[in-house]
Amino acid sequence: MTTLQALQPAQLRWDGDTPEAAAFGDIYFSRDNGLAESRHVFLDGNRLQQRWQQLSPRGTFVIGETGFGTGLNFLLAWQLWQQTAPADARLFFISTELYPLTHSELGRALGHWPTLAPLAQPLLAQYPPLLPGYHWLRFGNVTLLLLFGDAQHTLPQLADSQHPAVAGRNPWAVDAWFLDGFAPAKNPQLWQQALLGDIAALSKPGTTLATFTAAGQVRRDLGAHGFAVQKVPGYGSKREMIVATFAAPGHPTPHTAETPWLLPSASHATPQQVAVIGAGLAGCHIARALAERGVSVHVYERHATAAQEASGNPQGALYTKLSASAAALSRFSLASLQYALRHYRQSLPGKPLEDCGLLQLHDERDDALQALLGHAPALAQWVDAQAATEHSGLALQRGGWWLPQAGWIHPAALCRALLDHPAIHTHFGCPVETLQQQEGWWQLRDGQQQVIGSAPHVVIACANSTRSFQQTQWLPLRPVRGQVSQLPATHASTALRCVLCDEGYLTPAANGQHCLGASFVPGDTDTALRASEQQHNLQLLDAISPALAAGWQDAALGGRAALRATTPDHLPLAGPLPDRDAFLRNYAALQHNARAVIGEAGHYIGGLWLFGAFGGRGLCYIPLAAELLASQLLNTPRPLPRDLQAALAPARFVIRELVRRNAGR
Repeated sequence: MTTLQALQPAQLRWDGDTPEAAAFGDIYFSRDNGLAESRHVFLDGNRLQQRWQQLSPRGTFVIGETGFGTGLNFLLAWQLWQQTAPADARLFFISTELYPLTHSELGRALGHWPTLAPLAQPLLAQYPPLLPGYHWLRFGNVTLLLLFGDAQHTLPQLADSQHPAVAGRNPWAVDAWFLDGFAPAKNPQLWQQALLGDIAALSKPGTTLATFTAAGQVRRDLGAHGFAVQKVPGYGSKREMIVATFAAPGHPTPHTAETPWLLPSASHATPQQVAVIGAGLAGCHIARALAERGVSVHVYERHATAAQEASGNPQGALYTKLSASAAALSRFSLASLQYALRHYRQSLPGKPLEDCGLLQLHDERDDALQALLGHAPALAQWVDAQAATEHSGLALQRGGWWLPQAGWIHPAALCRALLDHPAIHTHFGCPVETLQQQEGWWQLRDGQQQVIGSAPHVVIACANSTRSFQQTQWLPLRPVRGQVSQLPATHASTALRCVLCDEGYLTPAANGQHCLGASFVPGDTDTALRASEQQHNLQLLDAISPALAAGWQDAALGGRAALRATTPDHLPLAGPLPDRDAFLRNYAALQHNARAVIGEAGHYIGGLWLFGAFGGRGLCYIPLAAELLASQLLNTPRPLPRDLQAALAPARFVIRELVRRNAGR
């Protein structure tokens, strides 16, 4: 099994308040005036003030950076954005970093500039654990996407495709580049031809670039990749620096042998209005993500209120299975957990997350996972049985992974909070039975074929009912029955201070009751309460704490059963709905050669999007998946690398169907 490799934090030497990278023998910012140097090189070098003053309302601007370092360039760009850009415009700042600073050292470095404290403090509050991958941090209308890892691996994954047949057709592009790796002579890895080719591939005509270096090789390489390069006065003792403007692709960039089915064959206009079908956790989250981006959202729900099916449990544990595996499910789970913890603590009014901590019990420590999480104790840390007992308040015989920021959520209250936005309009008691497109708009019709709503884009977020539409019947969704038990609090159980997880989970008492779950019965669509599954849940609890389970063996227990929606690979659906017939026709060669590379973009049913199949991990998976789907709808940078986007794309099942046909031959 391939495992994720732990990051190595930056090794710093300090000269007063100035950090120096020991590995490269270079400083992160000027000893004379770091603020002035960064403004001169990157902000002025890219003419950001003038460009942002001319930005249209609700416009977007994307900055790409090589070398996040102390985050100084990001904070200065954010500060200038607040001063000059339209209030409803959105800034995306994408930055790579192989050796990130620890939280404490980042705080020490940023403490050098008290004037930046109002922005530095929110950055420090959301600064992610040192784990490889994409980290999506939102600060109102400013979004920071940190790519932790080797830029040669993380940067190419920003594009929906690298196939030469679709070059230049990415749905979004970088508007300005900050090349701020350490000096080329000291850190040549960030100045390689291949990486500059990736930078060119993410650019468009008019994209600007600025860097402190004036090295001749850098100038020649940028020119070879389509940039018109100029030398201009540098800052302070640096006589010259480079600015450049992208004109057209130069030398072709090496591309991966990968069929570009994830990339849509036709672009779509940024929608002003979207209809969402379903008001469970999925529908409410995507509605909120779009509303916060200025989209008018209409939510249609067949029930009288939100969160009436699987999202209606009284308590839900925020957790996922932690693993160091590099498989798509493990990586998505890890990224989702990190974002969900930030989302529930930072992004919503009130306090939807009861962050009492969560303990995942295990018999033995996973050494690969321990190595991966070694620099991420705020996310998860291994504890022995004694520490587990202290965290939980119960006598436990095993240790496990302690997640100090996790806990439990009341899903129905969360749904109500998500829908409480002026751009969200709810329509309860409105079952949508069919979807029909007319003149570019989708009509939502009820059982009597009366039109109850219309929109140019529709997000289907109604769990197992997703397959009820003519356009979606082919999807491999399956229902899974799950029953939770409600346990009346006892004198012994009130000692529980955190969520306990093993094969099942137990939450601390709320309103005099614990929530214990859950059964897992694939294919069963009955939602009546069953005594046999109450007993099953108590057996799950017995594996956690036999003494506690014994206290409820003869008690009258309440409970609730509902249906989850799942897929065969246990990953959710988040993305555009493919035109299945077009996929089968265009990629038919996969039936004969599963490794064939076909230079054809994907054909999708315009305006239809899928969002669902989150199984029992909705509280963890949905927030990040909603950010992904919103970014796809609005043609903006994505919070996940291309391979994970493909792992969540509904079209993956059509591609797999063709490959299976080849295997059958």
